Amino acid sequence: MSYRDPSSGRTVDTSSATLLAAVTGATEVISNRIKLVKDFENAAAQREEDNRAALEKTKGVDDKTPLEGLQAEIEREVDELYKLDIASFEGDRSEFIKKQRQMQSYLESLPKIVGSLNEEAKTYNDKSMQGDAGTNFLRSNDPKFVNIVKDIDSTGGKNLNFILRDGNIIIADNQGNDLINGSAYVRSKEQGFDLVNYTDDYSKELNAADVNAAKGLDNLKLVETITKDVADGKKISKEKYTDYTNAKAEYRRRLEEGILIDPIINESTFQTFVKDSQDAYDGSDAQKDATRQNMIDHLVKQRFPGEDRILQAVATADKEKGKATKTPGEKIDFTLIEQIQEDSKDAALNNVKPENIDTKARAALVKDFKNKEIKIGETRYQIYDFQVERKDDGKLSFQPIIIDMRTKKPTGAPVTYDVDKMDDFERDLIQGDKETSNVIEVESKNDIASLDNGTTFIFNNKKYNKVSGNTAANTKIKEVN
Repeated sequence: MSYRDPSSGRTVDTSSATLLAAVTGATEVISNRIKLVKDFENAAAQREEDNRAALEKTKGVDDKTPLEGLQAEIEREVDELYKLDIASFEGDRSEFIKKQRQMQSYLESLPKIVGSLNEEAKTYNDKSMQGDAGTNFLRSNDPKFVNIVKDIDSTGGKNLNFILRDGNIIIADNQGNDLINGSAYVRSKEQGFDLVNYTDDYSKELNAADVNAAKGLDNLKLVETITKDVADGKKISKEKYTDYTNAKAEYRRRLEEGILIDPIINESTFQTFVKDSQDAYDGSDAQKDATRQNMIDHLVKQRFPGEDRILQAVATADKEKGKATKTPGEKIDFTLIEQIQEDSKDAALNNVKPENIDTKARAALVKDFKNKEIKIGETRYQIYDFQVERKDDGKLSFQPIIIDMRTKKPTGAPVTYDVDKMDDFERDLIQGDKETSNVIEVESKNDIASLDNGTTFIFNNKKYNKVSGNTAANTKIKEVN
């Protein structure tokens, strides 16, 4: 059936099939509408769940006092965001989108902020434990930033608050004063920014300056021997001195040229070496001059720790017979070979390839000890030459090339010596007639009693070995051929 609608002039079909189709179509529209709403609600619920899951992750961070209140505030924001999500369905979603982006920023920034602050607090604690805070912490640090780190280290952050503001987490004090934008802080942290900065260690550069300034100084050392009568003219004494005055002056002159020192004059070295100033570094000429002078004084003292003129050895001889003896505590002068080893170690420390260190060491040993006699076990040998070995750390060892007194042929000695332990070499050297370097001359039985058991000594022009005892009355000795 159909009829004509007078108001529109259209013909309206009122057949049952047509009416059924219309009803069915309306039902589908309503059903689709219900599904759309349900899907939206489910999606909104999922967005809320995602936000809450992200918030839960922040609770796994090592809790600091201000974090607990902030997490509660974020939970409230999540609730409000969900309500805004539902309320803006099929309406203006701009406010929801803005708030959602801010929430994502909060949840992403919070663990990074807490982790970065904890890391800085640990570094601060470590530096504080190392000693003088005035040396370790740069005075150019912003006191506000230092106080943030100090508070986290000492109180767990009790005097700090975290505030949510326009997508940023603001760190403030308990009076509500903003201290720093935490979200911006973590972004800067990724670029190398730190709230607190510390002095850098320039030991490597100073060692390199020392090695360069010390090159060739051995030629400026003066060795002086003073001979004088002692024991009422019955003996002569020879005192051997090494004078470092010229070497020390040249070393300082090279450092004062500035080529080696000036490149490392900065805030760190100023605070490290200018102890009598608490000023922040501003790079003034006065601060640079003070830093330069104090670094040079440090290196000079390190290179030349003793007096300019140092007594190296004392030897006495019987004036009538000319037989050399040793005073207790006398040491052979190993200054030259020991200095060469120091140069070698410095080169290794600074990854510098040394120039002919092995050759210099061999030449020094040959100069001082060629044709000397050495006793290894029960056999005496004459030193002919040396074989030197340099280790990766710059330390030196050497093997004497000897001539067997029986065969008269050169060969490698059955032992090697470390320059670090020259006492071992000194002990085997034969000084004078049959006297070894650890043989000392004593004046009385009380002197004998004070010696260690096993010590070889000379008493009344005869050689003995102390067997036992600790007093003049109970000491036992044995004559040595």
